Amino acid sequence: MSPKSQRPDQKPDTRGVRRLPEHEIIAILRAADDTRGAGGKEMLIKVLKGADDRQILHRGLNENPLYGYYEELSEEEIEKRVNWMIQHGFLLLAPGSRAPVLDLTEKGWEIEKKTYAQELRMEFDEILESGKQPYDLSYLESVDPEVLENLLELLRKSGNPKYIPLLEAWLPYPPKRLRTRISQVIAALEAGSS
Repeated sequence: MSPKSQRPDQKPDTRGVRRLPEHEIIAILRAADDTRGAGGKEMLIKVLKGADDRQILHRGLNENPLYGYYEELSEEEIEKRVNWMIQHGFLLLAPGSRAPVLDLTEKGWEIEKKTYAQELRMEFDEILESGKQPYDLSYLESVDPEVLENLLELLRKSGNPKYIPLLEAWLPYPPKRLRTRISQVIAALEAGSS
């Protein structure tokens, strides 16, 4: 049954999907984070399938790191996995102006913000390994503050002073509250390296 034809009183079809492994839960949440508010299940299914869809390309969703994650599965099989995520409280369908939109639940967001922070830390590592300067971290302005807080905590826990130049380059961009936190992490990394 396609996402459009499902009635609200029907239980979503999850036949054949008894349990999803953790890596699939994380992957679906990461793909859903970029699609939330932009569309319903159908949009997420297309991203996970890697569909060459005009809306997907127009919104840049083909840049999502999990675009095409389930390219070998049919859209029906992907939908069953998305339905499983809804039934188990990781995703929800919220009323939208024309059709229900997909969003992360609090349970799903707790997982996603940690996953996204790890992804950003890996990006920081890649930036440092490339040696390319000056560092342009203005793209972080569009990242949710909770994700950035998680990123800063990861960097602090690493104890690695290699991140200090990146943190200093980032300092001019975020709001004051986050700038204070960045300064604290820089100080902690400096103290750890002495």
